[in-house]
Amino acid sequence: MRDKAKCYDCGMPYGGTNWVDLTLPNDQWDLVFPEHEGLLCANCIVKRAAKLGAISIEAKLKLPEDYLEAPNAK
Repeated sequence: MRDKAKCYDCGMPYGGTNWVDLTLPNDQWDLVFPEHEGLLCANCIVKRAAKLGAISIEAKLKLPEDYLEAPNAK
């Protein structure tokens, strides 16, 4: 059984400093992640979508709250 608190593909920990939430509509999520057994990080969502070819992704991006407060964010 996989750790559901990590990206299914690359293993990035959910909620870590590099995690960015990317939310897809259900129909697009079904195409990108048919396994439905956990999470995908934003990078892996994009990689999987690219492999599908001609697919239009509509997503909501949510950055960690402290992202804009980071020293290199300006």
